[in-house]
Amino acid sequence: MEEVFELNVKKTEYLTRWNQVWVENRIDCVVGPGAQTTATAHDTYGVPPYTAVWNTLEVGQSRELCLLRMLMMRNSIRPS
Repeated sequence: MEEVFELNVKKTEYLTRWNQVWVENRIDCVVGPGAQTTATAHDTYGVPPYTAVWNTLEVGQSRELCLLRMLMMRNSIRPS
């Protein structure tokens, strides 16, 4: 039980440090990839390195979270 308590203390310290960064830098939004590829099939995602930090910070609970799912990407951008 003591190990769980210690982990919760460390998590709270981690959350506090991240919150300081957000507040001091006046960050409103972070845009980043949800995965290393475009959309994956349900329950086939694998290891979550791109979202692990946000899950640890419980972003969906403490801050607004929106993950945009992309179905296809192009290698180049067409000129307008």
